[in-house]
Amino acid sequence: MNSIVWLHYHPEGHVYIRDENDVLVYQASPEQFEREYGAPFPALPGGMTQLELFEGRVYVYDAKHNERDAEHVDSTPYQAVLDALPRLIDAAEKSRRDPNFLPATRF
Repeated sequence: MNSIVWLHYHPEGHVYIRDENDVLVYQASPEQFEREYGAPFPALPGGMTQLELFEGRVYVYDAKHNERDAEHVDSTPYQAVLDALPRLIDAAEKSRRDPNFLPATRF
């Protein structure tokens, strides 16, 4: 698998992960993500509706898509989502075939 460089949390709650070639390698609705990750997407900083983690740096946006200061936003919970990607893909393959599937543990 190529190096993963971009995580995008869309204002509607959808999660997208792309590799270094801008190839989409994972996407999920809020419900799919929670089922596959074992928990909801990590909370965004107050007032923000969109988040991107690109090459280790967090970018946050308000409801009008204005980029806001993210200098003090801890990337750890969002990096954990990227680190869980192989398990997310495996869980997605299983859960999207079987809607009753639940991952054994939270990532």
